[in-house]
Amino acid sequence: MLELGPILRSMLRNKIAVGLLMVEIAFTMAVVVNCLNLVIANNERMSIPTGLDEEQILVLRSQPHGDAFDEDDFLRNVIDQDLALIRSQPGVVDATAMSPTPLQGGGSSTQLKAVGLPDDKLVRAPQYRLDEHFLNTLGLELVAGRNFTPDDIPPPQPPPEEGEEPPPPRFDNIIVTQDLADALYPDGDALGKQTTGVGDSEVGDTIVGIVGYMYTPYDQGASGMETRILFYPRKPGSRSGIRYLVRTEPGAFDTLFTDLEERVLSVNRDRIVSTESLMEVKRRGIFQNLIVVQILTAIIVLLLLVTSIGIFGMTSFAVTKRTRQIGTRRALGATRFAIVRLFLVENGLITAFGVGIGLVVALLINQMIVANTDNVSSLSPALIAGSLALLFGIGLLSTLVPALRGARVPPAIASRSA
Repeated sequence: MLELGPILRSMLRNKIAVGLLMVEIAFTMAVVVNCLNLVIANNERMSIPTGLDEEQILVLRSQPHGDAFDEDDFLRNVIDQDLALIRSQPGVVDATAMSPTPLQGGGSSTQLKAVGLPDDKLVRAPQYRLDEHFLNTLGLELVAGRNFTPDDIPPPQPPPEEGEEPPPPRFDNIIVTQDLADALYPDGDALGKQTTGVGDSEVGDTIVGIVGYMYTPYDQGASGMETRILFYPRKPGSRSGIRYLVRTEPGAFDTLFTDLEERVLSVNRDRIVSTESLMEVKRRGIFQNLIVVQILTAIIVLLLLVTSIGIFGMTSFAVTKRTRQIGTRRALGATRFAIVRLFLVENGLITAFGVGIGLVVALLINQMIVANTDNVSSLSPALIAGSLALLFGIGLLSTLVPALRGARVPPAIASRSA
C-alpha cells in the first residue's frame, strides 16, 4: 500500500510550485469545459436542418447597369424572360425570384398577430417575397392549404405623385411555416385566418397555405423566430439587383453553375450576372459560429498544451531533484513500477485538487454565460465527466515520460550522489 503521507509532505515542501501548477490546472479546467460547451452549442447550431434542398440550389444575381432598367415595365419584362429561360434549361427543376436570399444569416423580418388580438401578442418572423414557384424551387413541403397562384401576385404599384392620396392598403394571401401558424393560432386552426401588424385592424392578410418546416439563421436565434417564417406573393427585383434561386437535378448543378450566367446574359447584357451555390450563402450565414468554433478550439488546444508542458516540466524537475532519494528507494527494494506509481499518484493528487477548484469556477462561469447568452445550455454531466477524463489523461501522459526516466535510476546512484 502506497503511503500518502510522504507524498503530501513532499508537496508541502514545494508548495509554491505545486500551488502554481494547481492554479494552472484549475484555470485550464474552468476555461476548457466552458469552451467545449460553446463549441458543442455552435456546432449544433450549424448542423440544424434547413428543410431546403440546399445542395442542389444555386443563387444567380443580376446587377443591372443599363438606364432602361429604371423603367418598371422593362424591369418586370426582363425578370419574366430570365425566369422563362432558366426554367427551360435542361437539368433545371424550377426557379424563382426571391428576396432576401435564404440562409444568409439575417434579412428582413416583420411582426404580425392574429386579427383582433392586442399588440403584446405580436410574433416576429423573417419574411420572404417570391412567386408561386418557390415551393418546388426550395424543396419545401406544403402540409395544408394551397400554393400561391399568379393571381395572388399584385402588379407593381408606382409611388403616388406629390399631393396624390396613397392607395388603400392591400391585403395579401400569405403562406406561413407550421411553427409560425402555431405561434399565431395555438389551437391549430390557422388556415384561412387573417393576420395583421401593429394596431387594431379588423382585416388583414389571409393564411392560404402552411409549410411543414423551414429554418433560416437569424440574429443567432436570440428571438426564437428562425423557423417562424412568412412568405409574401411577389416578383421581387429592382434597379439595385435581382436574385434568382435555381433548383437543379442531381448531376446538373456543376454544368448549370458554369453555363447559366452566359445564357441569362443573352436576354439582356446591360448588367452583371454572377452565380454561387446556396451552400456558399449558408457558410456566410453561419460564419460567426464557424469562427467561434475555430477560435475556441485553438484556445482549448493551447491551454491543454501549456498545461501538459507544465506538468511535464514539474515532474522532470522533481525527478532530477530527487535522484538520490529515488536511488535510495531502489536500494531498499522499491521496484521500478513503485517509482513510476509514486510520481503518478503525486501528480494525480495535484491534478485532482486543480480540477476540483476549476470545476467550481467552471460552473460559476457557465451560470453567467447561460444567463446572458441564448442557445447555450448548462454544463451536462457527460461534458463534465469528459473534461475531467481529458485533464486526468493529459496529466497522466505528461507525468509518465519523466516518471519512467526516474524509474531507470540505478540503486547505486544513492552512494555516488552528493
